[in-house]
Amino acid sequence: MRNILQLLLGVLFLGACEGILDEQIPEHNTVDGNVVTDENSAEVALTGVYSYLQGENWEYYYLESFANLAGTYWGTRRAAITGQTEGAGYDYELIDNDFTYDNTYILEEWRGAYNMILAANWVIDRVELCPDNKFNGTRKQEIIAEARFMRFFGHYYLFRLFCKFWDLESSEGVLYREVPVSVSNHIAPRLSVAESYEKLLADLDYVIDNGPDFKDAYHASRDAAKAFKAELLMMRGTEEDFTEVMALTEELIAKYPLESTLADLYTKGASASEVIFARFQSQKDTWNTPAMVNFCYGDYYGFLPSALLNLIQGDSGYFEWYQSDVVNYSPQGNSQIYHNGVKKMTPTGKTNEEIKATTKVFYMRAAELYLLRAEAIARKTGDVTAVRSLINDHLFSRAGHPEIPNQNYSKELLLNEIYKAYLLELALENGIEYPVAVRFIDPQTQMRYLIGQKRYLNSEADMWKSIQPIPQEEIRVNTLMQQNEGYPKI
Repeated sequence: MRNILQLLLGVLFLGACEGILDEQIPEHNTVDGNVVTDENSAEVALTGVYSYLQGENWEYYYLESFANLAGTYWGTRRAAITGQTEGAGYDYELIDNDFTYDNTYILEEWRGAYNMILAANWVIDRVELCPDNKFNGTRKQEIIAEARFMRFFGHYYLFRLFCKFWDLESSEGVLYREVPVSVSNHIAPRLSVAESYEKLLADLDYVIDNGPDFKDAYHASRDAAKAFKAELLMMRGTEEDFTEVMALTEELIAKYPLESTLADLYTKGASASEVIFARFQSQKDTWNTPAMVNFCYGDYYGFLPSALLNLIQGDSGYFEWYQSDVVNYSPQGNSQIYHNGVKKMTPTGKTNEEIKATTKVFYMRAAELYLLRAEAIARKTGDVTAVRSLINDHLFSRAGHPEIPNQNYSKELLLNEIYKAYLLELALENGIEYPVAVRFIDPQTQMRYLIGQKRYLNSEADMWKSIQPIPQEEIRVNTLMQQNEGYPKI
């Protein structure tokens, strides 16, 4: 099934004209149409959707692209090896917000996400056609809900990388695909930003109403949908959104207790009590994943810019998790010390056999819920006591980080403390630092933090540069697709 889906997407996005598409892409209802006939075959197809999370899009690009965009990481071998901070290539394009519209890495991000979205839509389409009596209890609706969560997840990734998500008046929203792609429907316009939020929320609300209970961090659940809904609502940022974020986070915080120490969290990985959704990683690929290579072998790969480094130095207990001498072990069990690695991403254990089949790639964990709740309270009521308690008593205390002082705060200064807490707790982990850097305002400059953290972003007028261009292959094939501001229309 996956090979068919990959072929279909490969032809769609790499085709040069409609003539080629007409010849090579069949209508979706003839593609593997008899594979899903009952609950067992539907489960196999759903597993195929989850399998896309094993790819680089959901680790290398998800972690490093967002971190580079936010200015919390400089992931470039050349800068680390030579000390040269100027150069060419996708890594420097991320650092400098100077993207080329024909970049192959950007195409890989785009195509990788739509591969998973197509797989999810195919499962939804096939399962909906199956008779209800072929499934036990509510499992039919749950499978559809899990597939819709994965469809949301793919579109949400694209929304943050390719869309002006902070501007509800913008036309630069996501190309939302809700049915399997075919010759008759592949030409489609993108949504506006406001419409994009509604589509993303609709998928999440379906999961909340119909999805399964939490089973493990590797599968979609109603609680995972609620957590991402809170994150998405905070990005949209209306007064009504803040109220709903407060309700959602209050419910979930009570269900997912934090680990008592960061060491417990990062040792247990996805089995930790606070992890709600994570990337599955088998034991056999523990050593070879992009996150392990890119973040752990820091003596030759990447380094931390001042936006993050200044926060974690001094008395902060977070420092060792971001920059330290890290002992890694090869599959043969030969230990080596790598300097300045990101310890939170490093596998534990002395030999390959001792490393549990778990992951350090957390897409959502409860610590973020505390921060989302603190932010919603700060923006809605400005309650300093509540914000200090959420962050000091639960996050900073276990990390050994100095607490937010007990003093009077204006709303903007209180939000400034929350912004720093987001970076301290979650940077280089789940991509949250990029949208946070976009929506938080630096009280000293009165500009978005992103502008101050990135070179060559000097004002609000430069913000279009922080959005990646739509790949030229999509523009060429999909004649209704609108390119982002500032890039060639071809």
